[in-house]
Amino acid sequence: MNKKIAIITDSASDISPKIAKKYNIKVIPLRIIFSSNTYRDKVEINSNKFYSMLKNEIPKTSLPDVKDILYVLDSLVDEGYIDVLYIGLSSSLSGTFSFINMIGSEYTNLKFHSIDTKIASCAQRSLVFEALKRINMGKTIDDIKVYITSIRQKMQNFIVIENLTYLKRGGRIPKVAGTMGNLLHITPILSVNSEGILEFIGKNIGFQRTIDNVLKDIKTKFEKAKINVSIGFGKDDRIAKMVLDKIKSFATVCESSIEPVSPVLGSHSGPGLIAIAVYNAY
Repeated sequence: MNKKIAIITDSASDISPKIAKKYNIKVIPLRIIFSSNTYRDKVEINSNKFYSMLKNEIPKTSLPDVKDILYVLDSLVDEGYIDVLYIGLSSSLSGTFSFINMIGSEYTNLKFHSIDTKIASCAQRSLVFEALKRINMGKTIDDIKVYITSIRQKMQNFIVIENLTYLKRGGRIPKVAGTMGNLLHITPILSVNSEGILEFIGKNIGFQRTIDNVLKDIKTKFEKAKINVSIGFGKDDRIAKMVLDKIKSFATVCESSIEPVSPVLGSHSGPGLIAIAVYNAY
């Protein structure tokens, strides 16, 4: 890695601690608040523990702790970095980006730069790794920001959630819509639009049938193309692996990743979730 530019992201990017350590990506954890305790996302609570606790209580989520942000920035100074690029969760979905950006911009020991990805989860993760590739190519911060923005604009993202209870609880959808959807077994297809806002783009009866519809849409857009694919899942990775295999049957997948969504995102989606991000490989 170019020692002059470091990458920071937040835990909504769903980058595992193992991968973060391998590539020296600094991940700032959001917080998950249960009645009994507050946990730092992916630091003090993993997916297994989280879904076990979710059976009894739907937690609240919160911005990162200032101490965690300062710890990351100080560690980069100690490692000899000059510039830092923060690739963050959509500012339209959370105050996390604005909060980290505010603290980073006032920090005097590093040159702080940021990108509001207008996305989350596996799509955000893809943008982090695209930035790392550009750093390794010796590109400037400005070049990286332009490149990441261009990929985000062309990226297709889909989110399928089996149970609307969690979105309803978090105020992401009207309570009546969430209740009726669960009663009728309607599974929505959602996407984070270019403004970084979650929106409904379709629906079907049943989780698997809805995923099949998403795959048909991806095939229509990307059949025989060279693409990169990233997938996030809730509690069970089997459907995520099936989705990737299906995509590989009609397109050339140059790069792919499958990771569980972070507990902080799982708080809003529940255990039944598939998120997919697809874009042309360059």
